[in-house]
Amino acid sequence: MRKRRTEWMGVTGALGVAVFLLGLLGGLYSLGLAIALSVSIWAVGATLVIALTDPPDRG
Repeated sequence: MRKRRTEWMGVTGALGVAVFLLGLLGGLYSLGLAIALSVSIWAVGATLVIALTDPPDRG
């Protein structure tokens, strides 16, 4: 599962960029909210990817 970490980080990054572009170009919400949402998605997504792809302790 650890080998797929890079792929899941890419998915998280793409999702953050998509949310940002929807706010910036799509006009769904303000620029400040678009930035906050994309950074939040990146931070939470990266944390979840790292937490869920680490192998369990053997001890």
